[in-house]
Amino acid sequence: FKKLKGVSLIDSEGVCESLVFGIPVLLRPTTCWKLDWEDLETNNQNFIALTKLLRERGQIMVASDQSPFTNRRSPPSGHFILLPGPTTSSLLVKPVVVSELYLPNMHPVTIEEPSCDAMITMENSLDKV
Repeated sequence: FKKLKGVSLIDSEGVCESLVFGIPVLLRPTTCWKLDWEDLETNNQNFIALTKLLRERGQIMVASDQSPFTNRRSPPSGHFILLPGPTTSSLLVKPVVVSELYLPNMHPVTIEEPSCDAMITMENSLDKV
């Protein structure tokens, strides 16, 4: 199990898909039978409120892994984004790419405008899709 701690909130438009990877994991409130009924209900209500507020505000939570290392073969810790899921009682969790996995871009950024012919060709192609 992972223990995540929310460290930041960002606008949902501020996330570039190239910086997250993997299949999202569906996060739901606990249904552990070892907790009191009142604690389960409180946890469920807080989870639903968090999901609803993130969706209404158009925000995503950035969380860090706070799981203790149990041995040398533990997975590396990192950061994750938590997005409102398909229902009010779920969040989607995706890992954020660490700098060791992100390949540097050695190509200069092109600022020039494309030619009119190129724009017309691409507009025609997109209209056919």
